[in-house]
Amino acid sequence: MAYKRRKISASHSNRTSRKLRDATIGTHVPSSARKTPGRASGSSVEFSNPRKSVRAQRGIVDHVLPTTSTRESDSAYSRRVSQRDFADGIQRKARFKGIAIALAVVLLVVCVAGGVGIAAYFGSVSDKMSLGDSNAKSALVAPAEGDAPYTLLVGEFSRAGQDYEGPDMLMLVRVDSESKQVNLVSVPANAQVSLSDGNAHRIADAQLLGGDEYLVSTVASFTGVNVSHLIKTDAEGLESLVDYLGGLTVDIGQEVDDPNAGDTYIPAGTQTLDGKTVLTLCRALNFAEGDETRAENQQKVVLALAEKLLQTNAFSIIPTLDAIAGTVRTDYSALDAMGLIDSLRGVDLSQVHAVRMPGYALTSSTTGAEYFIASEDEWAAMLEAIEAGEDPTPADETALSVDPASFKITVRNGSGITGGAQQMADSLAEGGFQVTETGNADQYVYNETLVVYQDDAYKEAAESVVKYLGTGRAVPSNGFYAFETDVLVMLGKDWQPLN
Repeated sequence: MAYKRRKISASHSNRTSRKLRDATIGTHVPSSARKTPGRASGSSVEFSNPRKSVRAQRGIVDHVLPTTSTRESDSAYSRRVSQRDFADGIQRKARFKGIAIALAVVLLVVCVAGGVGIAAYFGSVSDKMSLGDSNAKSALVAPAEGDAPYTLLVGEFSRAGQDYEGPDMLMLVRVDSESKQVNLVSVPANAQVSLSDGNAHRIADAQLLGGDEYLVSTVASFTGVNVSHLIKTDAEGLESLVDYLGGLTVDIGQEVDDPNAGDTYIPAGTQTLDGKTVLTLCRALNFAEGDETRAENQQKVVLALAEKLLQTNAFSIIPTLDAIAGTVRTDYSALDAMGLIDSLRGVDLSQVHAVRMPGYALTSSTTGAEYFIASEDEWAAMLEAIEAGEDPTPADETALSVDPASFKITVRNGSGITGGAQQMADSLAEGGFQVTETGNADQYVYNETLVVYQDDAYKEAAESVVKYLGTGRAVPSNGFYAFETDVLVMLGKDWQPLN
């Protein structure tokens, strides 16, 4: 595309030249012009030589010095400004680098201080829940590689003012975090063992003789497992723990009305219990099955506590541990306790295997004390199932091999328990047995309930009575007992009457 050259008229050129001559350029305004109001004349502008002045008067300006006192050339000025900007840039970078380093140092100090604070906090919680002067640690044994550890739970629930007779609750807990399996095994506190003095004792007496160390080692020897951890609490601790957690929801199988356990009556059914009521539930023994029912109630309490702790998230578990630290004593540190709780997350607590060590009750003929005698073969089978990850619950053994209505029973009270024979007869009648005679023995000298059969034809019948009652021992008459029916039930002092 062709462009036409623009023609500049003479009048336009003259106007432009006149404007340039009249312009004030830079600092080259004479002092007289600065004092005169209005515009300065272009002819009064001072230049460095006459040639430049003439050229300016003609309207040609091709060099203007910067407005500085140094009178630098363009190139010198540009060079100086560039050098100054470069130096300023270096200084700015240095300042930024210094600020960044200072911030990094401050951040590091804050992190270190925070880490020290967190470590101190966890250390404080660990101290609150430590075993203190307990000698238990020397008896604790780490599990073999790949094996799940056993933790011993110990409950010392003696009432205020009563002589301490050792723990009321002994429970082994095995948590397999990989398979998410949990097993609870109640060990009766009155399990018979031989202790260091050579005499037969309740297993709970080991603590009285040698402290927690002896108790842990005795339980380990009695059960055949390595105990790796210990958690213990007392009456005050359990009550405070439950109340802090807002109570526990427990399904009560049988009503609780045991004056020796507490002043609280607990009806059967699912309900939320406060700390005082939970403590009564864990102590109560006044049931037909006695220690077996108490063990079941204690297991329900442990599972309800676990469920409450699992409701806390990763953030709230820390203050929760701090709050409950004084209610329990353990070799676990605060971090270990958090790990234990986390290992239980995802476990279906309704599917936890809760069992009692198999065995039977026996009353000493010399001291009159009641002991639990472990069934070694059954316990070995149960332990094998636990460690194989199988359900250790024994098969239902309540089914009777003999029709309860096919033979006749006599019940006699040999314990001296008022109304005991009639209560026993009523219980057997509820099971479908034929009780045709009740009465008292000649002397109240029977510490153990005996189920006596006339001859071998009724041996299985007598064993079915023992199985139904959950107590007693089947023995042949051999002419020592006089009764007219097929089986005689001689009520002993080991039987716990119903309220």
